[in-house]
Amino acid sequence: MKSLIKNAVKKTLLSPPYIKYSSQTVYQALLYTVRMYKFTNKVEWKEEVRNLTNILISIQRPDGGFDIGYDFNFGLLHKKGDSTSPELYSVYALVQAYGVLEDSSILRSLEKAKQWIEFHSVYTSLDEAYLPYSPYNTKDVIVYNGTSFALGAYSAMSTLISIDKNLLDAMSRYLIRNIHKNEEYGYIWYYNDQNRTDIDDIKKNKIDFYHQAQQIEMHCLYFFSQDKVQLGQAVERIVSTFMSLVELSEKNTILPYANENVHFGNNIHVWGLSSFISAYVGIRNYLNTEQQKKAEKQIKKTISWLFETSLSCNYFVPVLNETGRVFDPRYMVRSDAWVINSIVNYLVSYDTNDTELKRLELVFERMKSADFSGIENHASNKRVRFMRVIRDRLQNK
Repeated sequence: MKSLIKNAVKKTLLSPPYIKYSSQTVYQALLYTVRMYKFTNKVEWKEEVRNLTNILISIQRPDGGFDIGYDFNFGLLHKKGDSTSPELYSVYALVQAYGVLEDSSILRSLEKAKQWIEFHSVYTSLDEAYLPYSPYNTKDVIVYNGTSFALGAYSAMSTLISIDKNLLDAMSRYLIRNIHKNEEYGYIWYYNDQNRTDIDDIKKNKIDFYHQAQQIEMHCLYFFSQDKVQLGQAVERIVSTFMSLVELSEKNTILPYANENVHFGNNIHVWGLSSFISAYVGIRNYLNTEQQKKAEKQIKKTISWLFETSLSCNYFVPVLNETGRVFDPRYMVRSDAWVINSIVNYLVSYDTNDTELKRLELVFERMKSADFSGIENHASNKRVRFMRVIRDRLQNK
C-alpha cells in the first residue's frame, strides 16, 4: 500500500511540468533535420528545417537571447523567460539552417543574439572574458559551460555576420585556462567555477562529463573558424579533455554522467550521454590515428548501447543505470532530440547505416506528432518545488 501511494504521488503531485517548445528540443531537432536534408536532399526534410527554424526564431527572447523554457536550479533558481548562455546552442542550429534556407529572418535573429552576447560578456583581464551562465541571476560565471556555449555560438555566427574577434579569442583563452589536470580523471573542466565560496566541496569538485562533451563540441566550432597554425596549445588541451572522456568510457560499461554517485544517482541520462558522440564528430580531425582508433571504438560502443539498451520502439528511454535497468521510462521529447541529432551526426559523417537511420526517423515522427513538446524531468515549477519540500521533510522524519 505504501508503495502504491508513493507511486501515485510521484505520477501526480510530483509529475514533471509539461513544456511547450523547450529551446533544446527545438534546436536539436532542427540540427537533425538539417543533417537529414543534406544527406538525402529530399524536399520534405527541407520543409522540416523550415518549420523548426520558424519555431526557434519565434521563441527567441525579446532581448536576443534564448531560454530553455522552464524553471530549473543551476545553483541559483533560473526562472522561465530569462535568457541563459547555454541556450545559445540555438545560434549554431540557426547558422546550419541558414545553409539550407538562406532566409534573411535567420540573419536578423543572429544579429539579436550577437548583441545579447556582447552586452552580457565580462572581461576578467585584457585577454580573457566569460559570459555568465544566467546573467539575470548574477554577473558571476557560476558554471563554466555557459561560456563554452557562448563561444560556440559566437564562432558559428562569425561565418555569416561580423563579430568582435577580440571577444571571441578572449572567451577561448578563459576556457583553456580553466581546464584542470585531475589525478583520477585526466584533463577536465569542473562544473562549477572554482572561485566560488558559496558551495561545499562536493559541489565544488563536481565534474559533469556529459557537459564536458558539449563544451568540447562548442570549442571545436571555434577551431573551425580559426587559422589552424595559430591554435597551438588550445587544440592540444581540448584534445586532452576529449581523450580523458575516451579513457573514462574504456573503464566503464558506458560513459558516466558525473564523478560522484551523489550527482544523478550514478544513472545514465541518454540526452547527455549522446553528446559524447557529437564531441567526437567535432574533434575527430584534430586527433592522431591512434587517438581516432581508440575514440571510434568507444563511440560505436555508445551508439550500440543507445540502440540496444535505451531504444524502445519509437523513443529512447531517458534514464537508465549502466546495466540497462530502466530508472525512468517516461517519454521525454527533449531527451530524444539530443539523441537522434547526435547519432545522425555520426552516421551521416562516418558510418551510414540505413536501418539505424530509419529507426531514428520513427523517433523523429513521434516528436513531431507531440509538436516537439512534452513533460521534462529536469524542469521545476512552484507545485513541484513545494511538493519536493514536503516529500523531503516526510523522508527525514
